[in-house]
Amino acid sequence: MTIIEPKKNKFKVSFLWLMITSLVLIEAVFSIFAYSQNVRLSHELKDAGKNIENLQISVSEFKKQLYAKLELQNVDQLAGKLGLVREKKPEYLSAR
Repeated sequence: MTIIEPKKNKFKVSFLWLMITSLVLIEAVFSIFAYSQNVRLSHELKDAGKNIENLQISVSEFKKQLYAKLELQNVDQLAGKLGLVREKKPEYLSAR
């Protein structure tokens, strides 16, 4: 007597197929992560550039104010207000 068995659909996964699939998935995840980091760094660089521009503007305004206060005419007025007198022959301290 002959026993005929119908073909059984067994899902056979080869080791090579499993490795290729897992490597593709890992590469996809890594690519998404790398792209995300690249975009984040790009935005941080733009923000840093804007901060640098703002600091440069602040520094130039500060220098403008400082130079205005240190002009010779303003210093003479300040000395007059404080009661300071300009000496004709000042004596300087020296260390020997």
